[in-house]
Amino acid sequence: MDEAATYDAYLEVLPNGETLAQVLDLPGCFAYGASSDIATLALAAALPAYYAWLRRHDDYTPIVTGPYAMRVREMVRVPPRAFFGPDAEPMDVGDLDLGASLLEWAYADLGALVDGMSDAALAARDARGLTPADRLDGLLRVQSWLLSRLEPQPAPAPPEALASGLPGGLRSISQAAIGRLRNSTADERERVLEHEGERWSLRKVLHRSVLEARELLAALEGGPGG
Repeated sequence: MDEAATYDAYLEVLPNGETLAQVLDLPGCFAYGASSDIATLALAAALPAYYAWLRRHDDYTPIVTGPYAMRVREMVRVPPRAFFGPDAEPMDVGDLDLGASLLEWAYADLGALVDGMSDAALAARDARGLTPADRLDGLLRVQSWLLSRLEPQPAPAPPEALASGLPGGLRSISQAAIGRLRNSTADERERVLEHEGERWSLRKVLHRSVLEARELLAALEGGPGG
Protein backbone atom coordinates (compact mmCIF):
# COMPACT_ATOMS: atom_id res chain seq x y z
CA MET A 1 0.00 0.00 0.00
CA ASP A 2 1.38 3.44 -0.93
CA GLU A 3 2.34 5.74 1.93
CA ALA A 4 0.05 8.76 2.24
CA ALA A 5 1.48 12.14 1.25
CA THR A 6 1.07 14.47 4.22
CA TYR A 7 0.04 18.11 3.88
CA ASP A 8 -0.08 20.83 6.54
CA ALA A 9 -3.59 22.13 7.20
CA TYR A 10 -4.40 25.52 8.69
CA LEU A 11 -7.84 25.95 10.22
CA GLU A 12 -10.05 28.93 11.01
CA VAL A 13 -12.93 28.05 13.33
CA LEU A 14 -16.01 30.26 13.61
CA PRO A 15 -17.92 30.56 16.91
CA ASN A 16 -20.54 28.08 15.62
CA GLY A 17 -17.83 25.51 14.86
CA GLU A 18 -17.90 25.92 11.09
CA THR A 19 -14.33 25.66 9.85
CA LEU A 20 -12.33 26.84 6.87
CA ALA A 21 -9.38 24.56 6.18
CA GLN A 22 -6.54 25.54 3.85
CA VAL A 23 -3.21 24.22 2.61
CA LEU A 24 -1.17 27.42 2.66
CA ASP A 25 1.56 25.81 0.57
CA LEU A 26 -1.11 25.43 -2.15
CA PRO A 27 -2.85 28.85 -2.23
CA GLY A 28 -6.51 28.46 -3.10
CA CYS A 29 -6.74 24.85 -1.89
CA PHE A 30 -9.53 24.99 0.67
CA ALA A 31 -12.55 23.26 2.12
CA TYR A 32 -15.30 24.03 4.60
CA GLY A 33 -16.87 21.79 7.18
CA ALA A 34 -19.34 21.94 10.05
CA SER A 35 -16.46 21.07 12.38
CA SER A 36 -12.68 21.08 12.26
CA ASP A 37 -12.56 17.30 11.73
CA ILE A 38 -15.03 17.42 8.84
CA ALA A 39 -13.22 20.37 7.21
CA THR A 40 -9.86 18.60 7.48
CA LEU A 41 -11.25 15.47 5.81
CA ALA A 42 -12.86 17.61 3.11
CA LEU A 43 -9.54 19.37 2.50
CA ALA A 44 -7.82 16.05 1.81
CA ALA A 45 -10.63 15.16 -0.60
CA ALA A 46 -10.20 18.53 -2.38
CA LEU A 47 -6.56 17.92 -3.33
CA PRO A 48 -7.15 15.96 -6.58
CA ALA A 49 -9.40 18.70 -7.96
CA TYR A 50 -6.87 21.35 -6.97
CA TYR A 51 -4.03 19.59 -8.78
CA ALA A 52 -6.28 19.06 -11.79
CA TRP A 53 -6.93 22.82 -11.80
CA LEU A 54 -3.20 23.52 -11.74
CA ARG A 55 -2.60 21.14 -14.65
CA ARG A 56 -5.20 22.94 -16.76
CA HIS A 57 -3.02 26.05 -16.54
CA ASP A 58 0.48 24.61 -16.20
CA ASP A 59 1.75 21.65 -18.19
CA TYR A 60 4.63 21.21 -15.74
CA THR A 61 2.37 20.43 -12.78
CA PRO A 62 3.06 16.84 -11.75
CA ILE A 63 0.32 14.24 -11.63
CA VAL A 64 -0.15 13.70 -7.92
CA THR A 65 -2.06 10.68 -6.71
CA GLY A 66 -3.25 9.72 -3.24
CA PRO A 67 -3.64 8.65 -0.63
CA TYR A 68 -3.44 12.00 1.17
CA ALA A 69 -3.13 12.74 4.87
CA MET A 70 -3.56 16.03 6.70
CA ARG A 71 -1.55 17.30 9.65
CA VAL A 72 -3.20 20.21 11.45
CA ARG A 73 -0.45 22.76 12.04
CA GLU A 74 -2.53 25.64 13.41
CA MET A 75 -6.14 26.08 14.45
CA VAL A 76 -7.31 29.63 15.17
CA ARG A 77 -10.64 30.87 16.47
CA VAL A 78 -12.05 33.72 14.37
CA PRO A 79 -12.89 36.57 13.91
CA PRO A 80 -10.65 38.30 13.04
CA ARG A 81 -9.14 36.43 10.10
CA ALA A 82 -6.23 34.29 11.20
CA PHE A 83 -2.62 35.31 10.84
CA PHE A 84 -0.85 31.97 10.66
CA GLY A 85 2.83 31.36 11.33
CA PRO A 86 3.78 31.12 7.62
CA ASP A 87 2.09 34.48 6.95
CA ALA A 88 4.97 36.20 8.78
CA GLU A 89 7.63 34.71 6.49
CA PRO A 90 9.08 37.12 3.89
CA MET A 91 8.15 36.32 0.30
CA ASP A 92 10.86 35.81 -2.27
CA VAL A 93 10.35 36.70 -5.91
CA GLY A 94 9.60 33.08 -6.86
CA ASP A 95 6.85 32.73 -4.25
CA LEU A 96 5.35 36.05 -5.33
CA ASP A 97 5.37 35.07 -9.00
CA LEU A 98 3.69 31.75 -8.25
CA GLY A 99 1.00 33.34 -6.08
CA ALA A 100 0.28 36.03 -8.66
CA SER A 101 0.03 33.36 -11.37
CA LEU A 102 -2.49 31.40 -9.31
CA LEU A 103 -4.59 34.53 -8.85
CA GLU A 104 -4.34 35.27 -12.57
CA TRP A 105 -5.56 31.74 -13.40
CA ALA A 106 -8.46 32.01 -10.96
CA TYR A 107 -9.61 35.30 -12.48
CA ALA A 108 -9.14 33.94 -16.00
CA ASP A 109 -11.42 31.03 -15.12
CA LEU A 110 -14.00 33.44 -13.70
CA GLY A 111 -13.85 35.48 -16.89
CA ALA A 112 -14.30 32.40 -19.07
CA LEU A 113 -17.23 31.28 -16.94
CA VAL A 114 -18.94 34.66 -17.25
CA ASP A 115 -18.31 34.70 -21.02
CA GLY A 116 -20.19 31.41 -21.32
CA MET A 117 -23.19 32.34 -19.16
CA SER A 118 -26.49 33.23 -20.78
CA ASP A 119 -28.32 36.44 -19.94
CA ALA A 120 -30.83 34.39 -17.98
CA ALA A 121 -28.08 32.75 -15.94
CA LEU A 122 -26.42 36.09 -15.23
CA ALA A 123 -29.73 37.50 -13.99
CA ALA A 124 -30.66 34.47 -11.88
CA ARG A 125 -30.84 35.10 -8.15
CA ASP A 126 -29.59 32.67 -5.56
CA ALA A 127 -31.16 31.86 -2.19
CA ARG A 128 -29.84 35.15 -0.81
CA GLY A 129 -31.29 37.13 -3.70
CA LEU A 130 -27.92 37.79 -5.34
CA THR A 131 -27.11 37.54 -9.04
CA PRO A 132 -23.70 36.47 -10.41
CA ALA A 133 -23.05 40.16 -11.15
CA ASP A 134 -23.72 41.02 -7.51
CA ARG A 135 -21.31 38.35 -6.33
CA LEU A 136 -18.59 39.37 -8.78
CA ASP A 137 -18.94 42.98 -7.71
CA GLY A 138 -18.58 41.83 -4.11
CA LEU A 139 -15.43 39.89 -4.98
CA LEU A 140 -13.86 42.91 -6.65
CA ARG A 141 -14.62 45.10 -3.64
CA VAL A 142 -13.05 42.48 -1.36
CA GLN A 143 -10.03 42.34 -3.67
CA SER A 144 -9.64 46.12 -3.47
CA TRP A 145 -9.90 45.96 0.33
CA LEU A 146 -7.32 43.16 0.54
CA LEU A 147 -4.81 45.16 -1.52
CA SER A 148 -5.33 48.11 0.81
CA ARG A 149 -4.01 45.96 3.67
CA LEU A 150 -0.54 46.33 2.15
CA GLU A 151 -0.53 50.07 2.85
CA PRO A 152 0.60 51.59 6.17
CA GLN A 153 -2.42 53.90 5.97
CA PRO A 154 -5.13 52.01 4.05
CA ALA A 155 -7.52 54.11 2.04
CA PRO A 156 -9.16 51.66 -0.38
CA ALA A 157 -10.95 53.17 -3.32
CA PRO A 158 -13.98 51.14 -4.37
CA PRO A 159 -13.44 49.40 -7.70
CA GLU A 160 -14.94 50.98 -10.72
CA ALA A 161 -18.44 49.91 -11.65
CA LEU A 162 -18.69 47.10 -14.15
CA ALA A 163 -19.94 49.58 -16.72
CA SER A 164 -18.06 47.88 -19.53
CA GLY A 165 -19.90 44.64 -18.81
CA LEU A 166 -18.93 41.74 -16.62
CA PRO A 167 -16.09 40.31 -18.73
CA GLY A 168 -14.44 43.66 -19.43
CA GLY A 169 -14.80 45.01 -15.91
CA LEU A 170 -13.60 41.77 -14.35
CA ARG A 171 -10.59 41.67 -16.65
CA SER A 172 -9.67 45.30 -15.98
CA ILE A 173 -9.85 45.10 -12.20
CA SER A 174 -8.17 41.69 -11.95
CA GLN A 175 -5.28 42.86 -14.14
CA ALA A 176 -4.83 45.90 -11.91
CA ALA A 177 -4.78 43.71 -8.80
CA ILE A 178 -2.32 41.20 -10.25
CA GLY A 179 -0.07 44.01 -11.47
CA ARG A 180 -0.08 45.59 -7.99
CA LEU A 181 0.94 42.31 -6.40
CA ARG A 182 3.65 41.50 -8.95
CA ASN A 183 5.16 44.96 -8.45
CA SER A 184 5.33 44.69 -4.66
CA THR A 185 8.51 46.15 -3.25
CA ALA A 186 11.14 44.25 -1.29
CA ASP A 187 9.92 46.02 1.84
CA GLU A 188 6.32 44.97 1.17
CA ARG A 189 7.44 41.36 0.73
CA GLU A 190 8.87 41.39 4.26
CA ARG A 191 6.75 43.63 6.45
CA VAL A 192 3.84 42.82 8.71
CA LEU A 193 1.22 45.50 9.33
CA GLU A 194 -1.67 45.70 11.76
CA HIS A 195 -5.02 47.24 10.84
CA GLU A 196 -7.99 47.32 13.22
CA GLY A 197 -6.39 44.70 15.42
CA GLU A 198 -5.67 42.29 12.57
CA ARG A 199 -2.20 41.48 11.23
CA TRP A 200 -1.46 41.43 7.52
CA SER A 201 1.43 40.54 5.24
CA LEU A 202 1.86 40.12 1.51
CA ARG A 203 1.61 36.35 1.96
CA LYS A 204 -1.72 36.67 3.73
CA VAL A 205 -3.10 39.13 1.17
CA LEU A 206 -2.07 36.84 -1.68
CA HIS A 207 -3.44 33.58 -0.34
CA ARG A 208 -6.65 35.35 0.76
CA SER A 209 -7.05 36.82 -2.72
CA VAL A 210 -6.67 33.42 -4.40
CA LEU A 211 -9.07 31.90 -1.88
CA GLU A 212 -11.76 34.52 -2.52
CA ALA A 213 -11.53 34.12 -6.30
CA ARG A 214 -11.55 30.32 -6.27
CA GLU A 215 -14.35 30.20 -3.71
CA LEU A 216 -16.58 32.33 -5.92
CA LEU A 217 -15.63 30.30 -8.97
CA ALA A 218 -16.71 27.11 -7.21
CA ALA A 219 -19.97 28.73 -6.10
CA LEU A 220 -20.84 29.94 -9.59
CA GLU A 221 -19.97 26.56 -11.06
CA GLY A 222 -22.22 24.93 -8.49
CA GLY A 223 -19.49 22.58 -7.38
CA PRO A 224 -17.46 22.02 -4.21
CA GLY A 225 -14.40 24.02 -3.34
CA GLY A 226 -10.97 22.58 -3.97
